[in-house]
Parts: sequence; structure tokens; C-alpha cells
Amino acid sequence: MNVCSVIVSLSSPRIACVYVPDFRLQATLGLLGGEPPGGLALVDPGDGRRRIVAASHAARLDGVKRGMASTTATAIAPELCVRPVNSSAMAAAHRDLEAAIRSIAPHLETTGAGVLYSSYQGLARRYPNDGEAGFIEDLRRVVSDLGFPVRVGMAGSRFVSRVAAIMEGCRSDFSGVAEVVVADDRERVCAFGIRVLAGRERDFLAPMPIELLPDALVEIATLKRLGILSMGALAALDASAVTRRLGPKGLVLHRLARGLDRCTLVPSAEPRRFHSHCSMDAPVVDVEALSFVLRPSLHQLLESLSGQGLAARVLQWSLEFEGSEPPWVGKTSAASPTASAPLWSRLLKLEMDRLTLKEGVVGVQLEALEVGRGPREQQRVTGPRSPAPGALSVTLAHLAAELGDARHGVLRAEAHVWPESRCSLTEGEFPGRVRVSGSSSFRLVPQARPSRGQLLPGFRRLSPPRPIEVELLPSGQPFRFRVGDRLRTVERVFGPWDLSSGWWNHEQQRRYFQLQGEGAIAQVYYETCQRCWFLDGWID
Repeated sequence: MNVCSVIVSLSSPRIACVYVPDFRLQATLGLLGGEPPGGLALVDPGDGRRRIVAASHAARLDGVKRGMASTTATAIAPELCVRPVNSSAMAAAHRDLEAAIRSIAPHLETTGAGVLYSSYQGLARRYPNDGEAGFIEDLRRVVSDLGFPVRVGMAGSRFVSRVAAIMEGCRSDFSGVAEVVVADDRERVCAFGIRVLAGRERDFLAPMPIELLPDALVEIATLKRLGILSMGALAALDASAVTRRLGPKGLVLHRLARGLDRCTLVPSAEPRRFHSHCSMDAPVVDVEALSFVLRPSLHQLLESLSGQGLAARVLQWSLEFEGSEPPWVGKTSAASPTASAPLWSRLLKLEMDRLTLKEGVVGVQLEALEVGRGPREQQRVTGPRSPAPGALSVTLAHLAAELGDARHGVLRAEAHVWPESRCSLTEGEFPGRVRVSGSSSFRLVPQARPSRGQLLPGFRRLSPPRPIEVELLPSGQPFRFRVGDRLRTVERVFGPWDLSSGWWNHEQQRRYFQLQGEGAIAQVYYETCQRCWFLDGWID
């Protein structure tokens, strides 16, 4: 190594970019526990047209594309699972990514969209033999252990390292300008990383397409009309001519194409942990005594939060036992971020009352999660009354204790052929008023607008549907049906509505009716494959 190369290596920073392709999709797949059989597509919850923003591999094989309306996508792929983008799941997945990378490198900058930058500065002593290649492999390993597909690129600037990470899946010839780092475990999904040699950033960018330039859709379209398709062609232009044609932003893009990125790595502050630990002098075997012992630690934790104007929405607790029993870890959630000691004490007591201690507890650790600014505004004085956050949190805790975790959660609208599968019960944030958005192909029986004091009709679905006996007229319409031991006469029939699915395999067909009679309205359907009638629910 000559003197010039030593000066370049000492003066230029080395930045690694960790890139997770389709991060929104990967975070949702992790929440679902895998890809659904019919594929997965994501839509923007704020988009009224519900256009597809991301699609899994199975969905793309069926013809689902980005920008397509969800109704069109489900018409092409009837078994497709359409979900809205879950911001809370993305935030949780990104926190896991940050924690994993911070275990390798302390200097980290995050963008919040599956792209993170880490500095190699000061880590050369940790990798005396492998050097930067060992650093790239460690970054890949910690992210792959979380179950995410990952690409890693390393260069002397943020922009070049990101381009290297994006192009890592391409088998281009980088001889002389970059090195392909091969992982030790060749069975991983992504077993390579690209390390751009110091001082060769412009040569590495020369064959790259100009579509990789950030936030420049209009400028890229102008360059394409002029016949400039690569960054090397853009870098060869005169800077003053590019400025006259594209303005100041064009000059910035011209500098990026030449490998001159002025944006340095700005390390993100490491999130502060708020936790407290309580050790018992003697093992505690009674739940009431455990709730009493936890109060000082809980008050200490909440005082540290409120002293900085912060509040927590989730409180994680861990019970340590004296015997061979592994620690029990659980979470208690509030309806909104709060630092109220009485509220958290009551929620924890409700949670502890559900436990059955097998051994004595010798230690408890409490940690505040989802920490943010506490509520500053006063509750509204006028308008309809809304439940207080504390009362709502206690009510939800009582529901969880009575119904169990499997029957307690938030209803999410699903795009599915069968009506009983159009809502799913998932864990998530509880707003002040739980609403289910989405439309259904079924219409309720036309009703007059309710007068003051009356309620709109509601549908009570039976899960699972109950087999019934239905008597038909010669025209094919139901006129009587038996539910249990009671025979009901039909006064009015609404329908039918026909649904079908699985025409490519074993087609399933259903014909739905709504039968009104004897002061009630029943929704029934006839299953063609089973040749049987089912009671789907009641409208009352």
C-alpha cells in the first residue's frame, strides 16, 4: 500500500448501508407468521381507492401489481389476503432492526423505512483479520436472525453505499472498483455483500441507471428525454450546463453521480430505557402480596417518566422464580400513553390476578415501552362525551381477563370471498371508539330511518354457522325453516345473493337469503357442495 492509498483510507469515512427489500411487506409477514396461501397485498389505509402498494411473491405470480385497485386484485386472485399497512408493526420491526445493529456498531442512522446506515469508524480493531468484510457479515447475520431478507453495501458515502446495497442482488462485474463479500453460511437467503473500494465511488456508479437517484422523478424523466440513461453519462456533463437545465437540484444530482455526497452520517440517539428492578428478601407466593411489593418499583419508574414529560402505553413485566421455573414475561397495555400511577397499579393488579404462581417470586423487572410525550391538551369541554383513557384501559383489561386473549382484540376488515372471514381479531392499539372500516357485498334489509331513541339494525353472526332445515316453494324460495325445535314461517324473502370461490380447484358455491318472519330476520345460505342449509346469523 502506497502513501496515497493510506491517506485516502484514513481521510474518507466508511459507511455501511443495511437495506431490507419491501420492508412494509416483511413487517406484515412477520406479524402474520408467514405468507398466506393465496398471497399477501398491502394497501394504504388513507387511500380511498385502496390501491396496492406492496405484494408478495405468490401474489405477483397471480398477476397482482403495485398501483392496482384492491377490487381488481381480488378479482384476479380470489384467495388473495389484502391488509392495510400496519404502522405499529412497522415501528416495532424497525426498533428490532435498530437494536440488532446497535449490538454491532454504536454509530447508527435510521430512516424508518427499512434502510439504516452504520459507520465503520473505530471498529477496525474488532476485525483485525477480516476487516470490512467481517463487519458486513456481522451486520447481515444479526438482521437475518430476525427473519428479514437483507442486503448490505459499504462505501465512502451514504448514497454510494445505498446503491451498493440495492445492486447487491445483481451479478454485475465490479472488478477493480468493488469487491463481492461472500458469507460463510452459503445457505442464507442473501449470501453476498458489496464493498466499494475507497476512492473508486465514481467508477462504481458509472454503469448504474439514473433511476437510483433519490427524489428526482421529474429530473430523471428530463434526462431520459435527452438520452442520458446512466450516472456515468450524467457525471460527464458540465456542471454549469446541468444547473442551467435542471436548476440547483440538478447540480446536487450531478455531484451524486460523480460520487461526491455531502450528506454525512448523522448518528441517531439511542433510545433510553426506562426500567426498574425489585428483589424480594423472601420468595413471594401470593398474588396480592406481589401486587403490594411492586408498588414502590412502579412509582419509581413512573416518576422517571413524568419527570421528563413522558408517558408509556405498554408496561412489560418479568417475574423471576427461585426454582427451575423460567421467567414469565408479559405486557400490560393502556388505551393511550399515560404516567398515572393509580391507573398502572390497577392494570397491573388485574393482570396479576390472572396468574397462578407455581413457585415463589424472587425478583420482578418492569420496563416502559412505546414511550412518548404525555397528553398536553385538556379533554374537550363541549360535544359528545368520550370515555376517559383510564376507564377505557380498565374496561379493556376486564375484557381480556373475562374473555381471554384469543377472543379479545381489535376487529380488522379483511378482503375475502366469504362473509364470515371478512373480519379478523388481531392485537393492536385500541382507539377511543373501535370501528371496522370496509364494505360488504351484502345489504341489510331496507329499513326506514330510525326515529329518536331507536337503534339501527345490527347483525349477530353465528360462529360456526348452524345447520338448519328449510322448506322450499316450487319456485325455489324458502317459506319455512326450523331452528332447533321451533318452526318459523317466512313472511318476506330478500335475495338471493350468489357467491362462489375456488373455480380452479373444487368450486364452492353459496346462495344467500334473508328471511323475515315472526319478528326476526335470519340470514341463511345453501352450500352447494354439502347440499345443506346453514343459519349464518340474525339481524335485529
